[in-house]
Amino acid sequence: MAKIQETKSLPGKQAGEVYQAILQAVPKAGLEVWKRRDIAWLVMVRGGNGSAAVDGNVSARPGSQVTVALNAAGLSEEALRAQAETIFTHIVSALE
Repeated sequence: MAKIQETKSLPGKQAGEVYQAILQAVPKAGLEVWKRRDIAWLVMVRGGNGSAAVDGNVSARPGSQVTVALNAAGLSEEALRAQAETIFTHIVSALE
């Protein structure tokens, strides 16, 4: 099972607005918002990438940071990193 965790900074953005962008970005990146923890700015995600089931979480943190953690049996770390990058791209787009 491949697992990855990526953190990126989004300077000048508040955690609350990043969380709202996450909620918009996840479906656009091809995953489902499975559960939300609004008070913690945490979104649990799941979905498919070809024949593999992907699950994980995306969270906003104070200090303008967003973390994407994904895992999937049957996918490489490179494929998960590409999925994470797609999520980051949609988050940035939602913040513009």
